[in-house]
Amino acid sequence: MAGETRNRMKTMKAFHVEAPHQFGLIDVPLPEISPEEVLVKVGANGICGSDLDVLQGTRPDFCTRYPCVLGHEFAGVIAECGRNAMRFRPGDKVVIDPIVHCMSCANCRRGWTCQCAQGYDQLGFTRPGGMQEYTAVPQNLVYKLPEEIDLCAAALVEPFSCAANGVRKAALRPGDSAVVIGLGAIGAGALQIARLFSPSNLIVVEVDERKRSVANKLGATAFIDPHHEDVPLRIRELTKSRGANAVIDCSGNLIAVRQSFSYLATKGRVVMIGIPDCAEFAIPFFQMLQNDVSFFASAGYSTPLWNWVLELLRDGHFDTDSVITHRIPLPEIDQAFSLLRDRSEFAIKVTVCP
Repeated sequence: MAGETRNRMKTMKAFHVEAPHQFGLIDVPLPEISPEEVLVKVGANGICGSDLDVLQGTRPDFCTRYPCVLGHEFAGVIAECGRNAMRFRPGDKVVIDPIVHCMSCANCRRGWTCQCAQGYDQLGFTRPGGMQEYTAVPQNLVYKLPEEIDLCAAALVEPFSCAANGVRKAALRPGDSAVVIGLGAIGAGALQIARLFSPSNLIVVEVDERKRSVANKLGATAFIDPHHEDVPLRIRELTKSRGANAVIDCSGNLIAVRQSFSYLATKGRVVMIGIPDCAEFAIPFFQMLQNDVSFFASAGYSTPLWNWVLELLRDGHFDTDSVITHRIPLPEIDQAFSLLRDRSEFAIKVTVCP
């Protein structure tokens, strides 16, 4: 397959970002691979809000390197293997962990690869990612998939792993009351993973009625529209005045995050997965102190969590069809970004299919 691919194709299509506000689909050479890499024919790549930040120039400099090829949520089929990548064969279906890590520092040895001591390095931001027809990937970032797994569904492993890290920090126990704020792709993942811990109440706070309908399919027990309902009052009613044991924010909305402290139970937990639009913000410390509550930021995921989410996908625990609202060919990628930027129609996860 490898020789056929190279003989047939000298160039390929890639979504190239030269600089903020300078991007488009161009022809680039087919990637060469090292002995430790594989060449992946990309089958599906999910678009994340952070991709929009790169286009607009609002993503922090330390985690973005222009020019770049976007795409950190992707899966595909191996087209070629480096001579040392002996665990794989051309034709294998795979999903890619985009975090490039050293595998030798103290953090990596504990599975905390998103906090590798060598610094931030990620496919799609500092190296070419999956928004192109073929991508060269270090073999240690490649995970085999069963043949029956849909590649668009597999591309959700990355955002769902981020969701799993937040749910882990929420420390849910059977019978707890949990609140998920925001039902984007990560919120949808957090909701489905939180459901596995058998909470008595699994409440979604979401302004979009269509997303609240999706939340119903994914296992939420109640829904709150913050534009038309008193969120703290409704949560007190739903929890019989006990409050929520855990709030998992997937929106980055600081008003919602600050408000969450008013409906937490004693010793409750607030976990913030969503990224706000500022580097610093205030939280109500004395309210936290009085109720002995905890606040956690959640960044990325660990290798054990990635493997757990992949296992959950293999075992059929996720409704991915309700989350993937669009599958768009690579030549129409401008439409994919417009859907998310302009909110011209209902969308949760928009996936590009090269």
